[in-house]
Amino acid sequence: MKKVFLLTIYPFLALGQVISPTNPYTKSFVAPTSTSTGLVRQSAQQKAPTLFTIVQEFDAYWEGRDHTKKGSGYKPFKRWANHWEDYLQKDGTIAPPAVLWEAWERKQESEA
Repeated sequence: MKKVFLLTIYPFLALGQVISPTNPYTKSFVAPTSTSTGLVRQSAQQKAPTLFTIVQEFDAYWEGRDHTKKGSGYKPFKRWANHWEDYLQKDGTIAPPAVLWEAWERKQESEA
């Protein structure tokens, strides 16, 4: 049960940390909307950006900055981007958790 919970919640946590309206490199493709609780979230009306677009914006943001500075966030982002390269849909967007879950269920059925 614990594994199922972690597999379900992990994509939300990993994706939410990078595609945030408060990140300086996401301003061009994420418009923040505030909720009644004060949380900022991405509008559901927007088209999801491709991983390539996210990486391009990130690289443009870091151009001329010192990415070797400890705690800058450069390396965690690069790890995040490398991880999600394996979970892209045909249009280049990151697969939503529901798609990944369906793939997991199909794999489990085929192994049974």
